[in-house]
Amino acid sequence: MIPSAMRRLVAVGGLFALANGLSGLFTGVYLFRLRPGLETPATYALWQFLALLAASPALGWLIKNRGAVLTYQIGIALHAGFYLALLFLQEEAALHLEALGAWMGLALGAWAMAGHVLVYDVIPEEKRELYFNQSGLVNSLAALVTPLLAGWTLTALPGLTGYRVIFVVSFVLFAASAALSLGLSPMRPPAPFRIGAVLPGRDPGWRRLLLAHGVLGLRDGITSFAINLLVYLTTGGEDRVGEFTFLTGALGLVSYWVAGRLMHPGNREQSFRLGAVGMAVATGVLAFGVSWPVLLTYGLLQAALSPIWLTSFSTASFSIIRRATGPEDLRVEMIAAREMPLNLGRVVALLGFLALVRGAGEEQVLLLRWLLPCLGLPFPLAWLLMRSGGGDGRRFGLRWPVPLGRRRP
Repeated sequence: MIPSAMRRLVAVGGLFALANGLSGLFTGVYLFRLRPGLETPATYALWQFLALLAASPALGWLIKNRGAVLTYQIGIALHAGFYLALLFLQEEAALHLEALGAWMGLALGAWAMAGHVLVYDVIPEEKRELYFNQSGLVNSLAALVTPLLAGWTLTALPGLTGYRVIFVVSFVLFAASAALSLGLSPMRPPAPFRIGAVLPGRDPGWRRLLLAHGVLGLRDGITSFAINLLVYLTTGGEDRVGEFTFLTGALGLVSYWVAGRLMHPGNREQSFRLGAVGMAVATGVLAFGVSWPVLLTYGLLQAALSPIWLTSFSTASFSIIRRATGPEDLRVEMIAAREMPLNLGRVVALLGFLALVRGAGEEQVLLLRWLLPCLGLPFPLAWLLMRSGGGDGRRFGLRWPVPLGRRRP
């Protein structure tokens, strides 16, 4: 039986995924078309993650004192306003990469951090695998429809007209998502926000979790824009970007359904290991080049394996937070602190990438080709960090009694 709060949270996320699927996947390509060069999407992403890094403590304070639902709605509203700004700026958007990146960073930070807190508060421990799989199913379904339609729209309409159309539709969907989020969860009483109490952390598993997020940030900083841009550069059209996302979304939908039937608290460790190794192998496929068949193979492998990885890693994170926070109400501080090494890793990766790109001259795409296969290494490294960070003898801090209520030998 799926609780009503879980259904509402999944539905809000689904509307958000529809809006983001229409526009978010193509923002980097849009900016690249306005100002060609890998520096353009990389600079936009850098300022996005700089804003996320700087704003994490303030957003944590807002969640703890004004509520996760309000912060969640602010994040959605900022997303809607961002696409209104793109409509207003039109071709001049490429002149404001820093401001637009920071704006999107604040939007993502408010939405993601408040969403994590809502999951922690609304979804009970024994239902989290179910929630992450249901949410993944809905998001994959959105990925089947919106990018394909957006790609066709962008290709069919002249110039940048198609971008304006999808930005308007995205605004409407973001507004609907914000409206549906009303009443998600009652606000807890305001409480002091004590970020210093969780940095670097007293629990070994918590410290390892922070390190794992920093390692994964090194990958996320570059892949946040590189894959879709490579598909566009390789194939020469936004319609192929839509087809790429459609095909990977279709396989992801099936994979989430299978993972939802097979994954449970008793096999979390095995699922985590499979996801980490599988994602590293999938990324290694990019060593064979950046042709359409290779990129599609990479995308399909990622779609098949990412549900296992994301469900395992997300469940692991929340389990460690639950144990490490103890009797104190430090869940918001821990979620805010968790974002800081993740975004620091992203910023470091992008600063290094921009330095390399500026020195590569005409060989920018070749540099990206050789860099991307190395970005599979953070997955097994993050798994190893969390595997040895249980702190109380239990790998991952994850081996909760299975079945619930009975101690494992």
